Amino acid sequence: MKKNYLKITGTLNFIGDLVHIPRKGNDLYKRVLTITTPDNQKLFPELRNNRLSLIDNLTVGDYVEIEFSFEGSEKNDKRYNNIFIFNIKEAI
Repeated sequence: MKKNYLKITGTLNFIGDLVHIPRKGNDLYKRVLTITTPDNQKLFPELRNNRLSLIDNLTVGDYVEIEFSFEGSEKNDKRYNNIFIFNIKEAI
């Protein structure tokens, strides 16, 4: 089934350090960003693996548009709201 990505605009306030998570077969590389919307909502979406290069031309303070998906998970009786960026670009 094709995913429907949600779009939102906001200010890129933070770009986290590159995190490497070793896994059997497929290591995970990710950065967590902080985006603040015009109405002051804050979210912490992740860029992973081959999508990391999407922020190469962006800097903190840029007004951006992101397309993202929610991929919740459950581990050890805890629930997580995972927000994954599909695309990010400077907003017009």
